[in-house]
Parts: sequence; structure tokens; C-alpha cells
Amino acid sequence: MKRGGGIGLLLITALIAGAALLSSGAMASEDKQAEANVKKTAVAQVDLRIAEAMDTDSKSYVPVSSITVPESHKIGNKYFPYEGIGWENELIGYRIYLDERAVADVFGKMTREPALQTIVQNSKYHELAPWGLDVMHVGPSMGIGGLGLYRDGRLQRFGKDATLSADVISGKGRTAEFQLTHSGVEVGGKSGYVRAKYQMVTGSPVTWVSVESSLPENTLASGLVTAANAKLFTPKSQSKAGLISRIGAMERK
Repeated sequence: MKRGGGIGLLLITALIAGAALLSSGAMASEDKQAEANVKKTAVAQVDLRIAEAMDTDSKSYVPVSSITVPESHKIGNKYFPYEGIGWENELIGYRIYLDERAVADVFGKMTREPALQTIVQNSKYHELAPWGLDVMHVGPSMGIGGLGLYRDGRLQRFGKDATLSADVISGKGRTAEFQLTHSGVEVGGKSGYVRAKYQMVTGSPVTWVSVESSLPENTLASGLVTAANAKLFTPKSQSKAGLISRIGAMERK
């Protein structure tokens, strides 16, 4: 068993997304005392909800603490209100698609209050709402620090064959934490698993990601979405840890 750890989502894209929206929102005029009060009441939160019934056009969602994604689940069938599991604090929000994509996305926020739980079946979260919006165009990429495979000479997602499970460890508080397990991941004719824990605390846009895997060496990978004319930053480091980031305008299509 191999283990790895590090900052999976401390990326300049996320920092800019959150900071840009907050700077234009109501928080810009708050005084120091109000800011201190916000910090005292801030929470980090995991949002995992599924449709109560799939055989109706109008779906209501109920919170669950764990889920193994059904084999029958298809992209766009509204089994999850925004296609996966979400987590947030007073600064920023994220989600991971709970399907064959299984990569991370970013929500920019204009409120310090929990917002992802307000998203329902027909919410247009790609359009600016009072709380914020989905600010990243993931497309076919690995999203923002999404996990995947280096297989057949290229970066790939885990795909449809892997079984995906989600477990909420700490749903709400100063710390929010959950775990995703990808089972039956096929690499080089062998099957293995990838288990990742995601942790966020209040007061920081960072998500810490720790990973363990039974896959062969040099096959587990992480990626970052890019855009036309984006600049790539890879600071030199003497330690084993590293950082990559890209800055550039992103046009949603």
C-alpha cells in the first residue's frame, strides 16, 4: 500500500475565484469588529444529498452520510442536486462529480453563509446568484487538482469501470472532512483502489487531500485545468512537496 499527502486544492485559480467575488460583495464594507464576529460564527460544511425518488420529474433531495454511486447513475440524471458532493466554508466552495468524471470544481462565493445546500434540481448555479456561482469550466480536464491516472502515456480520469463511494467524516463545524474511495480501478491489467480524504477548515480556501492507493507506482496522478494563453507556474523547491498553478481568463462555453 502506498500513501501520499499534500495540498490537493491550494491553487491560484481557487484563490482568485473566491477573492474576486468577495471583494465586489457586501463584505468589502464590513469593519474589523464585524469581520471578527464572522470568523467566530464561520463553519466548514460537507453537502452530500441524493434524490428521494428517481421515478419523478420533480425531485427532492435528502442528506446522507455515505453513498456508493449506483451503476445505473448517469451524468445529468439529477441523482445529485449539482452532480456530486460539495464542501465549503465562509470563503469558497468546491464539488467533486460523483460519476466517471470524479474531478473537482470551484464555486466562488459572495456570502459567508453556507450556500451549496440551497442548490436544488433546477438551480442555475452557472449563473450569478446572491450567494455566488460555479466559476470554473472543467470540460474534459482534471478540474482543480482532480485525481486520475497516468495510463497509456497520457492523463486520464478513472472512468466508468471504477466503483465510487463517498463517506462524510465530519459534516459541519470548524473542520469538514469526507472520504472518496475508487474501487476496481484498472491499470495494466491489474485492479486496485484509490482512497482520498478531503479536509477543509474555516478561515482558509485550502482543501487538504491525503491519498492512499494500491495502484502500481507512477500511475496515480493529479491534474489542473488550463485555458488559452494561461501562464504555468512551477516554483522550484528543494523539498518533495511542490506546487503548480495557472493564471488566465476562462471563457465558459
